[in-house]
Amino acid sequence: MRGPCPQSRSARTSLGYVKFREAGAVAAGGASGTAARVGLDNLAALLSVDAALSTLVVNVLGAFLLGLLTAHGMPSLSQVLRSGIGVGFLGAFTTFSAVSLFVATATLSTGLGFLLFQLSVGVLAAWAGWHTGSTLRAKSGVSG
Repeated sequence: MRGPCPQSRSARTSLGYVKFREAGAVAAGGASGTAARVGLDNLAALLSVDAALSTLVVNVLGAFLLGLLTAHGMPSLSQVLRSGIGVGFLGAFTTFSAVSLFVATATLSTGLGFLLFQLSVGVLAAWAGWHTGSTLRAKSGVSG
């Protein structure tokens, strides 16, 4: 067998070990993001909120938070934790598949209108998050 044994320091600091930890953080974040999404979907159903509106709100919130996380950089967090939050939690929390299903099953004009609206508002939310994150980063004195 070649390479360092798993208990050695060089194995723990190798790229493979870091990627394994990052994959674990993404999986844990994904499970948490899915649970949060299901919880909000259940709350929306209890409040008789339309599924399309619920999807829009979740995706806009997720876009804003991802923009904020990316621009600010969250320098006090490790790359592994940032991946767990951004790719894992927010990736599972938001959904493009629900948007796609709505567009595919709605009338052409309703589906395309919803898609354009969802995309436009989502991009604006991501920009607002990016702007907020950049401003917070500048105020905290963290260099990029």
